[in-house]
Amino acid sequence: MVSASLFSPNAVGHDDFDGVKTRPPDADDRYPLRPGSLISSLADYIDLHVYSSDHTRAEFDGAELTQVKPLLLGETGAFKNNYPNASSAGRAVQNVMIENVNYGFTGWGIWTWDTIEQLSLWTLVDNNNTMNNILAPSVWPFVGSNRTSTVMSKYES
Repeated sequence: MVSASLFSPNAVGHDDFDGVKTRPPDADDRYPLRPGSLISSLADYIDLHVYSSDHTRAEFDGAELTQVKPLLLGETGAFKNNYPNASSAGRAVQNVMIENVNYGFTGWGIWTWDTIEQLSLWTLVDNNNTMNNILAPSVWPFVGSNRTSTVMSKYES
């Protein structure tokens, strides 16, 4: 299996793919590849990273993806400066996971389980496993009851 992990240009302040321009000193200077450009590549699936924020929908829209290949939300999570506690972070990530199904995604991965190096992100085990207790399939069987399983079967055959 071959893929490329990337994020939408909208995640770093680009409303669209606007070429490589000089950015103000305080702006994010990253210019990610447009995820939609991988649709016709040799990649077996597309792995997009989207974190919960005020512009989550814009990130999905800006990725310009179609369901030609399986789409994986390979990394999602919540930053502590956006959410005051692990419960609100868990619900925010849950909303990202629900939203990605509307764009044809077939699965996701959470960043991160228990990282201690990245203190700016909520982990699944923070505050006595709060996020895990919100997102675990045993307590939130979203995958089994959602059309995600239908989308997945399209690629399994």
